[in-house]
Amino acid sequence: MGGKYTFVGYSDSRIYYDNKNMSEPGWKLELLSDPGNVYALAQTQEMFPFGTVTWHFFGTCKRRNADPFAKLSLNFNACKDDEYNCDNGNCIPASGRCNGINDCGDMTDERFCSLIKWNDKYLKDVPAPPEDESKGQLEVNVSMELLQILQVNDVNFKLRLQLGLTMEWVDRRLTFAHLKENDNLNIFKEIESRLMWTPELHFANTVEKESTVLDERTLFKVARCSECSPRYSSKTRLHNAHFFNGRDSTLHAFRIYTPDFLCFYDMGFYPFDTQHCTLYEVPKFDYRDQIRLVASGLKDSGAMDGTLYVIKDVDMEDGVRFPHSNSTAVTLTV
Repeated sequence: MGGKYTFVGYSDSRIYYDNKNMSEPGWKLELLSDPGNVYALAQTQEMFPFGTVTWHFFGTCKRRNADPFAKLSLNFNACKDDEYNCDNGNCIPASGRCNGINDCGDMTDERFCSLIKWNDKYLKDVPAPPEDESKGQLEVNVSMELLQILQVNDVNFKLRLQLGLTMEWVDRRLTFAHLKENDNLNIFKEIESRLMWTPELHFANTVEKESTVLDERTLFKVARCSECSPRYSSKTRLHNAHFFNGRDSTLHAFRIYTPDFLCFYDMGFYPFDTQHCTLYEVPKFDYRDQIRLVASGLKDSGAMDGTLYVIKDVDMEDGVRFPHSNSTAVTLTV
């Protein structure tokens, strides 16, 4: 009709193009059981009514409290579950959603790209529950990369280091969206980071009692489970989305710190001696009983030798009581 296709529904509807009524040309929806009575109109002259189009309904809605003359944006498409339906009617692979590339051609695949599907019950100030309820505590994996010795002060018993600290944990309260297999493409925006609970650790034996922070210098991202299938959104959504359970996704926070550690050197062997300095990381006091730190990796960058001092050995362990909560400890032999 009107030089365009007619689309017939499975039961009692059809959509056709009508240009006979010049005051209201466009795509129209009617019931086959009630021909001639137009239920909705989309005033567009596109070849197909695909993609996102505004439809005007004419007093036919029977739902309670519904506007009988509503305007609704609907998206007609032939996309599969593992595809994204663009506003222009194109279908692209789900991997093309929010990847920084205009795959749709109209940029609609790069809108509304929050990595998190929020819910009203999420509490930022409450630590994430244990991944496994039987363990009773949330496990936070802590790894450290020793980057450089900045200063060894054997008079004031201080050791200044540049180190990279990574924390990894699971928050099963969260649901993530649009995650890519490459986790470097799943980096949170600053506004998203501020709305999530993140572990806070203290460098217990430092001069300024520094803590881990989440700021613009923090790399904060999420890694999806490589073997887990996404959950698809409801067909009633204007644009389909692919969701991933927080239980199956790992959060990563990495940042570089330069703390001054207090070391207790044995001066009886000074100056030709071997000394030990231990770096303690402990959970924030507020939830020290709710999380357990797990030593998951220690790396020496190879640039740890100073002018007067050489790092001979490094070791990392967890379950250390310093002085009252579980902590991780990195011991340097200088």
